[in-house]
Amino acid sequence: NVMKLIKRVLTKKILDMLNDIAKDNTEYLKFYKNFANSLKLGMYQEKGDIPQKLAKFLRYKTTKSGDEYISLDDYIDRMDKSQEQIYLITGMNIDEVKNSPFLEAFSNYEVIFMVEPIDEFIIQALMKYRDIEFQRITSEGVKLPGEDKKDENKNADSEDLLKAMKETLGELVDKVIVSPHLTKSACIVSSSKYAYSSTMEKILRAQPGAADNVMFDSGFMTKKIFEINPNHPVIVDLNNKRINNLTNEFTDGVKLIFETSMLECGYALNNISSYTSKVFGYIERSLRSSNNNNETNQMNNNSVEN
Repeated sequence: NVMKLIKRVLTKKILDMLNDIAKDNTEYLKFYKNFANSLKLGMYQEKGDIPQKLAKFLRYKTTKSGDEYISLDDYIDRMDKSQEQIYLITGMNIDEVKNSPFLEAFSNYEVIFMVEPIDEFIIQALMKYRDIEFQRITSEGVKLPGEDKKDENKNADSEDLLKAMKETLGELVDKVIVSPHLTKSACIVSSSKYAYSSTMEKILRAQPGAADNVMFDSGFMTKKIFEINPNHPVIVDLNNKRINNLTNEFTDGVKLIFETSMLECGYALNNISSYTSKVFGYIERSLRSSNNNNETNQMNNNSVEN
């Protein structure tokens, strides 16, 4: 009973101390840069309402904050009024998240950069802040304000292509869909709603005994979603190959863009040598085709001259 009392009193004292320090943002950031991981560890280990009370002291950079660190309260205060989620992206460093293809659809919305391994556990511990849920933009379940419901019909328009891609990739993906968000990139690989993010996969695979992790064996926690942009030239070309029954070229192309997208989105490939073989094979075929075209053009020019 005495230890419980000491813990309760110490927790209150520490919260009061943090509130005092946070009144001066410059001084608080000095404290935060030294003790942020300790603060986050406390959030993960504590129960009850303590994690939510500590969450107000978190500071992160975002897509709109530049080099400034902001609080979750600052983020919520400047959210779009119709925004229902706190958008975030996790990664191993700031450059990785800043260059993520997932940011493509969020130019009008602020996304929080979480680049410490412990941040992955913080999301699980909190789930939401001020009754607004956290949402990885790399996972299923993103809701953008004013998103056109007609996008639901896009899958039906590309049904045959999506089916062929799913058959090609098999158990590597949970499903293949038309991305509701992509406008520039050809494709991305996202995770299912409750599956591990690419960052969490990296963290777990780096742990001792990762090879025997039953979560990886089951596949449930590593389910991937392959999202495509049907208007991108690469996807259009692959669809034409499918329509013209160029089965081998279609199959190789789908596997190549999927594995390339896996790497771009932060996932590891089980067989990197197989991937490089596909890349060099494609380059070789492209060069051979280019040489054949040059030879044909040269022959036509010679014929005209004669």
